[in-house]
Amino acid sequence: MSTADMIPPLYRSIIHYNTQFNVLICIPCGTAVCRYSLVRHFSEQAHYMKNHEYKPMLNCVTHLNMPDRYTDLPSVPDHWEPRFGLPVHQGWQCKFCPEFRTAGQQVIQRHMSNTHNIRPARYKLDEADDRVALQSWHKGGSYWIVEQGEKDHELDGNASLIGRTAEDDLMEGVRQAQVARQSRQLERQNILTPGNDADDNSLWLNFTGWKKIFLGKDIVIISETRLIRSEDAQILKRFNIS
Repeated sequence: MSTADMIPPLYRSIIHYNTQFNVLICIPCGTAVCRYSLVRHFSEQAHYMKNHEYKPMLNCVTHLNMPDRYTDLPSVPDHWEPRFGLPVHQGWQCKFCPEFRTAGQQVIQRHMSNTHNIRPARYKLDEADDRVALQSWHKGGSYWIVEQGEKDHELDGNASLIGRTAEDDLMEGVRQAQVARQSRQLERQNILTPGNDADDNSLWLNFTGWKKIFLGKDIVIISETRLIRSEDAQILKRFNIS
């Protein structure tokens, strides 16, 4: 089953499921979301969504295999293509200890000074470390190196804008679905059904036969006809309007 089949169209712009590593990614935030933090992430930490907004979305993914905690997130090999939904950071890799990677220039300078006793004034950045493209499952997580082409650079520059638009699209879709649901409920409430025959059993209604006459009609429209005003003599006489 593909990712597109797992995530309904309404939610594909906000969540992505990486089938290769079994990790759920929040696209607007550019971070992995683990099972135990799903509700907190969408209701409190970043999105402040209402229960009826995030619950249908989570119901679509809770059955998927995913890490329970951030400490359970898998390692990703270096020099693979970027993982969809995660931002790409331009950073540094230490040439003396390649496992050290960072997206902060001050961090690499501090590492060189404290670990290798090399002061910033004594080396050029491109001599003691390599510029690399980095990704991580979440902020503060371990980085892996990705292979990034020119097209990827352009996409990375628009990542925040894309994320914001994705969340806006989701919220608008949820709002429209909620309005449509409420409208259907209101229409059902206004229409007389055979059930009214069991509920409304007063002698007056039985005598007038209104329950049968107005079956399937909108009671709101019927009620508003009492406000009709007309100068037509036949209408005034027929409906006894004074």
